[in-house]
Amino acid sequence: MKENPDDPAPRIALARLLLLQGKGKEALDTVQPSLTKYPKNPSLIDVVGRAQLALNNPTAAISTFNTLVAEAPKSSPAHEDLAEAYGASNNIELALTEARKAVALDPKNENAQLTLVRLLANHHDYGEAGTIIASLSKTYPKDHRVPELAGLLALAQNRPQDAIVAFQSALALNDNGVDRTRLAIAQMHAGHGQEAEKTLLDWLAEHKQDTVARMNLADFYMSNNRLAEAKTQYEQIIQQVPNNVIAENNLAWVLSQLGQPKEALAHAQHAAAGAPNNPQVLDTLGIVLLQNQKADDAVTKLRSAVQAAPNSPEIQFHLAQALVGAGSKTEARTVLQKLLANYQSFNDRQQAQKLLATL
Repeated sequence: MKENPDDPAPRIALARLLLLQGKGKEALDTVQPSLTKYPKNPSLIDVVGRAQLALNNPTAAISTFNTLVAEAPKSSPAHEDLAEAYGASNNIELALTEARKAVALDPKNENAQLTLVRLLANHHDYGEAGTIIASLSKTYPKDHRVPELAGLLALAQNRPQDAIVAFQSALALNDNGVDRTRLAIAQMHAGHGQEAEKTLLDWLAEHKQDTVARMNLADFYMSNNRLAEAKTQYEQIIQQVPNNVIAENNLAWVLSQLGQPKEALAHAQHAAAGAPNNPQVLDTLGIVLLQNQKADDAVTKLRSAVQAAPNSPEIQFHLAQALVGAGSKTEARTVLQKLLANYQSFNDRQQAQKLLATL
């Protein structure tokens, strides 16, 4: 690039490398000078669109890839790119249209077929998606992405045992943390808790920095009421990623259940600072404030949580508890009466009935 600043080829090569490293802005900045001089260069346009997708700007990517399709209307990869951009913007119908064009233009374009399968799955068209996957399995038996997608389809259709087989096949071709985690999730759904735990523990023993796998392990422990073990995992995630709102929120809840409300409060407040409008985070903070004898503050947070998630009976119940703690028994009774009338089944229904009986 220093020797030939006007040559787009090295800029394209560097930008693609940067995209592989997750550096979308740097990739975009790298090719911008050449794009000004060569606005119709297909390779430049492709890199710009991919950088825009990496920067979570699908609207810009759609415009860019439409330009690419206009320049190369018979290019299967161009239509594939546009399909991905439409998919990222949740315009599934247009995404499917472009993906089908990409496959029709080049039936041997495996990437286009995989893109079509993902979009069909998002559209809940599992039959056609399964047919394509079955064909790809025969044509590309060594590509781990094929059984990976088969596993995701099986999970979406609530076939966890089939998902387990598919993810194991994918891992045999390419061992990685994402599919290890997916395998563990499938094992959990199939009721194989011990196997799921082992899948994650074995991976984390060699990949201690994989916070996604660790988060799933922590969630597994929490859902199985193994709170001390969940606490350890969430604490480690926060050490690695200090502003992880989900880990902070879940740790606060775990600590509240372990009888450590003061410790829980600091984490709940930190989570709320990072996600001030998230109803689950506000709910946890409200519960923890109530445990710390800060009932008025709890009511304020839980009112906000109810406004953000008006159809959550659990949050409404927690608001009633906070109102009782704040001495507002009349309003608490009204909240509980409406709650029990509107929701015939929810986790805290029996507790809500008992609380109403005391009022």
